[in-house]
Amino acid sequence: MDATAVGEGQDISIAKLTTNTTTVTVSKIGKAVEISDEAILAGAGNVMQEASSQILTAINSGVENALIANMKTNVTMSEDVAADADAADAIADALTDFGEDIDGDKVIVVPPSFYARLRKTDAWIPNTEVGANMIIRGTVGMVHGCQIITSNRMREFDDDTEVNTAYIIKPGALAIYHKRNTLVEYDRDILSEMNYIKGSNIFAPYVYDKNKIIKLNLANPT
Repeated sequence: MDATAVGEGQDISIAKLTTNTTTVTVSKIGKAVEISDEAILAGAGNVMQEASSQILTAINSGVENALIANMKTNVTMSEDVAADADAADAIADALTDFGEDIDGDKVIVVPPSFYARLRKTDAWIPNTEVGANMIIRGTVGMVHGCQIITSNRMREFDDDTEVNTAYIIKPGALAIYHKRNTLVEYDRDILSEMNYIKGSNIFAPYVYDKNKIIKLNLANPT
């Protein structure tokens, strides 16, 4: 709420501070592998270390999947992009949904097919020209101030028909509340000489600010 004018000698009105609460679902994801002593001895390099690294990668990917699934469920602003529309122009039009907050850092997560459409537009800026202004790893280019990231997670199928979406996301739109960060533990069965590595993460992904996300429904070119 904006401040209001106050006349000389008049009291300044007192506003009541309010807060909002959001209910989020806490999730646990995990991954475990078993490796025999024989496999460790036969393998090249540090087999246990490599297995631990792969578990961490799998856990991080699972957290990202949960965050994206939550975003898809809770996004409220959306725009349709026609099959014959100029991809960059469609983004420019969609950005107006941000209203006066249209400026500032933004990323767009797009499926590979839409990335191909964007690269053919006159507004496309390759990542080599984004340079020091890159705000997130994996950026492949920029359009209308939005840094582009490609992801197969944006591809969905309905009765074998590909239904693609993209998301324009501003910083502060998404959040992850960690009840416990990734925990990697080791165990060993001395009788079977099997070695176990387990990783898990307990967290709650959620949309922190729905006014900072725009969904793009992408029609498939014919």
